[in-house]
Amino acid sequence: MGSVVETSRELRSYGGRVVEMGACMKDGKVVRCAAEPFECTDEEMYEPHAQDGKIQRRCNPNNGKMGRCLKENTCAMRETDCAEDTNISNFDPEYDGCTYQRDRLEEWNVDEPAFTQFGSCRNTETGDYFCIYAPEDCDDSENDVYATPQETLDAGVQCDCSKVHTWGCMYDPFGSGPSFCSVSEDGCRANDYLVFSPLYQRDQRAANLAAFGLDCRLC
Repeated sequence: MGSVVETSRELRSYGGRVVEMGACMKDGKVVRCAAEPFECTDEEMYEPHAQDGKIQRRCNPNNGKMGRCLKENTCAMRETDCAEDTNISNFDPEYDGCTYQRDRLEEWNVDEPAFTQFGSCRNTETGDYFCIYAPEDCDDSENDVYATPQETLDAGVQCDCSKVHTWGCMYDPFGSGPSFCSVSEDGCRANDYLVFSPLYQRDQRAANLAAFGLDCRLC
């Protein structure tokens, strides 16, 4: 659940920003870009966000790796997001070409861009769809249930990575400390960081309770 912060002090103004990828490090060198610690081996150390400019350019969130639903021939984060067959045998988690932004094996059509689609939290009271990265991101609310990418599309809602809401990580929301966005709570630095779930950010903005107005997106 997102952290709750007092509002009697003046909050910094943040607004919209995008995910900063982490990296798996070994002997002081980048082995691979990574969004969460589990992507690193026991011999590697996960370094979240705030790397130097060279690593940030290399680990652009647009290029974040995804898997592929084989029968549907679509990119997806997990087998349960496949539109027709949700068995693990229908999912290749390391298929070349699938990124957060799009399927790079497909020819790019400027007029009809085919962006990778994500799922959403569907509010059972309002019928609104809120684009998110993972099904568990809907757990903060009793009124929101997860809708797969296909269910979201069937409702007329597109959740490409620019619309996908992610976690916020703040060292000091009242001061000048660093802040960044991550795909999950685990992607935040553990020490002294406050974490804000996608739904917490949404509800704070809607209620105008937090002046910082943080709105973290995937890309």
